[in-house]
Amino acid sequence: MWGVLHEHHQHPYHRQAVQALEARDFRQCIDFCRWFWQRYTDDNHFPSMVLYSNEAMFSRDGYFNAHNSHYWAVDNPHITRIAHHQRKWSINTWAGIVDNNLIGPYLLPDYLDGYSYRQFL
Repeated sequence: MWGVLHEHHQHPYHRQAVQALEARDFRQCIDFCRWFWQRYTDDNHFPSMVLYSNEAMFSRDGYFNAHNSHYWAVDNPHITRIAHHQRKWSINTWAGIVDNNLIGPYLLPDYLDGYSYRQFL
């Protein structure tokens, strides 16, 4: 089967989870792009003055993709992976970049709502 797929120039791709957009979001995206382009046109250094940031949560379970995890052996070694723990934990992190400068990473509170996030920023 792989031979047929390769013969037809097919390649495996991974699906990426993204946030669903609603109809009203498209107008806002276009408006933002136009605003950003105008700012860039006025000052081509503008993108380097923007804070690009993201948050991530890491847990004890981590992230595991069985599709990418293979163990090659002559005989079956009956390999296992612990998937659930009795004691769970997670941490929330934040980091940003302005120009060529990394800001953070910072640890965020376990519970984070809009108010506490604004206080953090």
